[in-house]
Amino acid sequence: MRRKLPLIALGVCVFAAPAMVFAQSAQDKADAEVLFNAAKTALAAGNFADACPKFAESQRKDPAIGTALYLAECYEKSGKIASAWAQFRVAEDMANQRHDNRAGLAKQRADRLSPSKMTIVLSPEAKDVSGLEVKRDGESVGNASFGLASPLDGGRHTVVASAPGKRAFEWSGDVAQQGGAITVTIPKLESGTSPVATGTVTTPAPTVTATATVTPTATATETPPPDTGGGMSGVKVAGIIIGSVGLVAMGTSLIVNLVEQSSFNSVLTDNGGTCDKNTNPVHCTKQSDADTANNAVNISNYVGTTLFVSGVVLAAAGIVMFIVAPKSKPKANAAVFFTPTIGGAMLSGRF
Repeated sequence: MRRKLPLIALGVCVFAAPAMVFAQSAQDKADAEVLFNAAKTALAAGNFADACPKFAESQRKDPAIGTALYLAECYEKSGKIASAWAQFRVAEDMANQRHDNRAGLAKQRADRLSPSKMTIVLSPEAKDVSGLEVKRDGESVGNASFGLASPLDGGRHTVVASAPGKRAFEWSGDVAQQGGAITVTIPKLESGTSPVATGTVTTPAPTVTATATVTPTATATETPPPDTGGGMSGVKVAGIIIGSVGLVAMGTSLIVNLVEQSSFNSVLTDNGGTCDKNTNPVHCTKQSDADTANNAVNISNYVGTTLFVSGVVLAAAGIVMFIVAPKSKPKANAAVFFTPTIGGAMLSGRF
C-alpha cells in the first residue's frame, strides 16, 4: 500500500501543469480584451496614436480576426497605409484558415489600398563593393530584397549604403510626395572615410521612377466588426466535457485509494487486527482479516490505478481539444448598424 505515494505525486503534477498553461492563456486573453476595449474607445475618439498600439498589443497577446481588422482600420485612418494593407492581409489569411466569412471583407479592404512603395537596386559598380551594407530607416536590407517594391507608410524615409573604406551614400525623402513609388539606385561608393554629410541628398540624386497614386472614391467606410467568435465551437465544448470526465475519474481514483487504505489499516495489529504490516507479504493469523487486506490491495491496485490512468488520458485529450479547436464561425444573421459620419456612413456591427 505504500506504493500509492508516487501515484498521488504524479496526480499532483498532472493537475498542476495544465493549470499553469490555462492560467497563462486566460491572463493573456483577459489582458487582450481590456486592451481591445480601450483601443476601441480611443479609435472612436480619433486618438489613433493611443488606439493603434493598444490594438497591436491585444493582437500580440491573443491573435484574432476582429482585432487584426480593427488594427488595420486604425493604421489606415492614421495614414499608415502600408501597415494597414499588411494587417488586412493578416486578417484575410487568418479568416481563410478558420473558414471565416470575414476573409472577403479583409481582401476587399486590402485591395482598395495603394501604399507607397520603394525599390532599392544596386548599380553594377555597387555590386562589386566588398562589405557593402544597405539600410532603410536604420534596418538592414537583405540581398533578396533588392529590386523588389516594398510597401512603406507615408512620411520621411532614408536609405544609407556604406562599406569599409568607402564614403557612405545617403538618400532621404518622402516617397508619397514623389508620386507614391520610387526607385533608389545605389551608385558606386567612392574611396574615403569622411562621414555622411547631412541634407536631403548627399550624393548625386538617385534614379526616381514616379507612378501616380490613385485614391479610390468611396461613399462608405466599413468599420471591421469585433471578433466575438459567436461562442465556443463544438470541439471546445467536447474538450471541456472529456476533460471534466477525466478529472472526475482521477478524483474518484484517489477516493478509492483512501477508502481501501482505511480498510487495510483496520486489520493491522496496530488497530486491533491480526495482520502484521512488517512482513512482506503481510501475514494475518485470522482468515477474515487476510481477506479484507487482500481485497483492499486488489481494489486499490486495479480499480484505483485504472481510474487514475484513464482520467489522465481523458484530461489530457480534453485539454488538447480545447487548445487546438478553431473558433466558431460568426453568425450569418449578425446585426448590422449604420452610424452616420461626415461625408458618408460608417458600417459597423458585432459578429
